[in-house]
Amino acid sequence: MAREQAERKYPRKPIHRAYVEYSKAGTRLSRLFKPDVQRGPMVDVSKNGVQFRTTEPLQHGDALYMTLRFPNMRETVKVKVEVRWAREEKKVGIENYTHVVGAEFLELTPKGWDLIAAALKE
Repeated sequence: MAREQAERKYPRKPIHRAYVEYSKAGTRLSRLFKPDVQRGPMVDVSKNGVQFRTTEPLQHGDALYMTLRFPNMRETVKVKVEVRWAREEKKVGIENYTHVVGAEFLELTPKGWDLIAAALKE
């Protein structure tokens, strides 16, 4: 694992008590009507993307509109992401999260990165 971390362009940082809310990308009109929003705990985050748990299977290439919520921060980060990988995992404990997903940021504003960087310092 240490080798993987050394080879990464941007290191990952585990985040506790943070979560994501996301919906599958659609038209602007469909987003106005509040499409089905899913929520899951964030596993880790880097400058390139986010890893999170979910109850639904997602596919490589799925586009998502996502809100990142960090503990002790009032502001949220809204970003469009693309699923890079997804895997099913055993259900652990009472949680219903059955999948782990890695997603790459597609449209991250400088302000969004500033908020992520502030959360990483905590």
